[in-house]
Amino acid sequence: MKQIMKHQKWLAIGAAVMSVVLIIFICLLLFLPRASGDDAVFAGRSNALATFNKDVYGVLLLGSDEGATNTNGGNHTDSLTYLAVNRRTGEVIALPIYRDAFIPISCKSGTSDNANRIYRDYGAECLKQSVSALLGLPVDYYLYTTSDAFVTILNDIGPVAITPDESFCSNFGNDDQEYCFESGVSQNMNGNELLAYARYRGNSSGERRAERHVPMIQGILNQCAADKRVCAGSVLVQMANGKVQSDIEVEAAIDLLRATKVESLGVVGGSNFEDEHGWHQRVDLDDLVKKVQIIRERMGI
Repeated sequence: MKQIMKHQKWLAIGAAVMSVVLIIFICLLLFLPRASGDDAVFAGRSNALATFNKDVYGVLLLGSDEGATNTNGGNHTDSLTYLAVNRRTGEVIALPIYRDAFIPISCKSGTSDNANRIYRDYGAECLKQSVSALLGLPVDYYLYTTSDAFVTILNDIGPVAITPDESFCSNFGNDDQEYCFESGVSQNMNGNELLAYARYRGNSSGERRAERHVPMIQGILNQCAADKRVCAGSVLVQMANGKVQSDIEVEAAIDLLRATKVESLGVVGGSNFEDEHGWHQRVDLDDLVKKVQIIRERMGI
């Protein structure tokens, strides 16, 4: 019996050591300086990055209401923001997508639904394909986070400076505390305060809420760039818990952290309608085409 217990003890210690080694290895892989120059790939990784051989790529950022305390729940990706990234110039253009945008589901022919339900019902790859088909732009990667993981990561990396463009109070953080925001006044926001700011809709429109997410993305990227190891450690813990999920390549993640400015084109417009399944948004195709064309011209797609 003692030998069995001793063997189990050493197995547990070995597993713990391997976990620590794995985390350290991933952190080093993500955040050590590049082998040679800003555009060089890591030594020995050029073959592994076969799909990452172009200057422009698209990333879909997804924020879910999963893990939120003040919600009707259901793992809806209520925050959807498309980023077009030019890794050569460092230019990043954001195109927020309204959560209720009623779009065709690429993996289920002849079916449409609100954009915020596709990840939950059909998975990340189907949502990437559906958004790519809607925009006519590449969606190479995605990054998904739950509300509670968002709060934890933001608390770990420190406050994010945000200047609200409207005044309101919101209790949509996970602590149910009311936070107030004043238009034009910069505020340093931690996890729950930033979540309350991000999720508030109130008397304003869902489109305004979607547009509010872009300066948040910029602030979060800035914080992660300033302290890469703390950011990486926090994200890795949440990935281990399944609360952060992504297929982004190492090089693409680094390019995002180097972005000095994320420019927003504004949320894709539309008109709301209701049927037996609830509320939806009919996408304004003229507005969509105009904004996509701007991205194509600026990115040289």
